[in-house]
Amino acid sequence: MAIRLLLHFCAVLLLITIQLSVLPNLPLLHYLNLLLVILVLLSFTSDKKTVILWFIVSALIMDIWSFYMFGANILIYSVIMTLILLALNNFITNKSLYSYWLLLLSATILYEFFWILVLNWPNPLIISQMQLIIILKKISINLITGTIIYYFTNWLGHSLQSVILVRAKK
Repeated sequence: MAIRLLLHFCAVLLLITIQLSVLPNLPLLHYLNLLLVILVLLSFTSDKKTVILWFIVSALIMDIWSFYMFGANILIYSVIMTLILLALNNFITNKSLYSYWLLLLSATILYEFFWILVLNWPNPLIISQMQLIIILKKISINLITGTIIYYFTNWLGHSLQSVILVRAKK
């Protein structure tokens, strides 16, 4: 159990390191929020305990490395995790690509508007046309990358199948 937790922690740390140090230096991928894409995909493929562990640990590490107020990442990732798990438990029964797109789209929009609100906090919330264009680029890059990772994960393990087919005995 301790080895499994250590492997999860190392994976989260590697993912956050890639998110914070590699992706901002690449031309088009600096719009990509790889952590959010992986966390939404993980909610499809893993059990609830693993998802909660990844969300909390990644939010805590992001808060430690962030220069903004402590707790902001924990707050937004907790809200996103709660909404995703509620949607998966109560509304989404078919774990298809369209469901994944819907959850990833809503998580990206929620994440981006939260940070716009936090960064403009004492001032009134005014979203410029340039900010909307950047948000659309982020949504597009997240959806494209999420689709590639979704199909790669599906190809690797078929763990996204929500229905188990049992052959009838003859």
